Amino acid sequence: MTMATPPEEVTVWHRGVPFVVDLGRYRRALDAWPGSVDRDRVERLARAAGVSGHATRGFLSATVRSLPLAMRMADGLRLLDDADGGARA
Repeated sequence: MTMATPPEEVTVWHRGVPFVVDLGRYRRALDAWPGSVDRDRVERLARAAGVSGHATRGFLSATVRSLPLAMRMADGLRLLDDADGGARA
């Protein structure tokens, strides 16, 4: 059984406003984190973002679509240093 490739971009809604989140950018930032095992990196990101590992995996696989979660992930990955944090309206 093969797994479907998660999308590079997803649309999340926050207070009736759609935002496009570049998940590829989040995944690339996660890949750049030091660590030998992907699971360890995901758990570290979850701790840095203050969310559960389950929520982090759901976000990265595009099954959980939430702008507040996207912003917490961006903050954990230090993407908020960039202008848009990987999300745009």
